[in-house]
Amino acid sequence: TLEKITVREKMTLLLDKLHQRGSLGFEALFEQVRTRMEIVVTFLAMLELVKVRAIRIVQEELDSPILIEAAAGMDEAAEQVALDEEQNGA
Repeated sequence: TLEKITVREKMTLLLDKLHQRGSLGFEALFEQVRTRMEIVVTFLAMLELVKVRAIRIVQEELDSPILIEAAAGMDEAAEQVALDEEQNGA
């Protein structure tokens, strides 16, 4: 049975986590992921949030961990994601 999960839902979940913590390790995004499809959707959500400049992905040095950080426009992006979900009936 396939679980229906959208990129918009994952975007909202990621923004919620970042709102609580401020930053998150890249690998932590995938700790509770159960299926290959959920991995893909999570990664697409992350890329979409980078595109709208709601998050930043940083790595200080070549061997250092990759971090996901909230960007300055995070609240506006969260509002836009919520509006998109309402308009699309999700």
